[in-house]
Amino acid sequence: MESDLSPDWLSLPHGSQFCELMLPPNGGVRGSTGDLRRWFYQLRHHTQWWRRQAVGRRILGSDYPELGLDPNGRFGACLKVVAMGGKNGVPFAQEAHEYMLKSRGLLGDDVVLRFGDSVPLQDMWQGAYVDDCVISLKVPLSRMNCFPGRCETGVHCQGDGGRLPDVDATEKMVEAYAAFDAARSEEKATRFQSVFTAWGSEANGRRGIVHVSLAVGRCVRNRHEDRCGLRLPSRGSGVPSARPGGAL
Repeated sequence: MESDLSPDWLSLPHGSQFCELMLPPNGGVRGSTGDLRRWFYQLRHHTQWWRRQAVGRRILGSDYPELGLDPNGRFGACLKVVAMGGKNGVPFAQEAHEYMLKSRGLLGDDVVLRFGDSVPLQDMWQGAYVDDCVISLKVPLSRMNCFPGRCETGVHCQGDGGRLPDVDATEKMVEAYAAFDAARSEEKATRFQSVFTAWGSEANGRRGIVHVSLAVGRCVRNRHEDRCGLRLPSRGSGVPSARPGGAL
């Protein structure tokens, strides 16, 4: 029997933790996100495990001459990568993701988000959830748009050229993925945005609001209606919202 590694390996963040973020007057928060493309299928499983991951019907060797198989033999196709539905697929994927980020000094104990633990006391928060990474930073509202390539010579960015701590952290995130040849979904990446999505929760760093993203809210609503056979009343977007800590 395969042991379940989740209790020991999994300690995930949650978007609702941004409801605990406390901002000073005239302060905001911005976020940068990264996504690994088909992360499970980038993770090669142990060779002895392949035979346990057979999929589909058996095939004749003669149907695939390019594989050099016995033309009269019957074979089964097996996954060589970590299966998304495997008992320990998520723990494997999470542990590998965190290992890469930690190799570049990210996800330190003083900045990492883990649901069930107290949120970090630092201005920067970091978290990885299977294939997603979020890096956020509390900044004065006057510096929300300060980053290299934009407003470098502005009155609020002249001192450091916009190189705030989250700029360095985001660069390290990209470097970590490149060092391990991990393919990224660059079209999903965001950088230094005042409105960003953290694991299903949308944060508006200027307005001080965190709520369930509209897409997730609709998905939950539709699933509830399908399971219960009921139509829920609609009001506005139909998603709950909260003002984090009452102080953003």
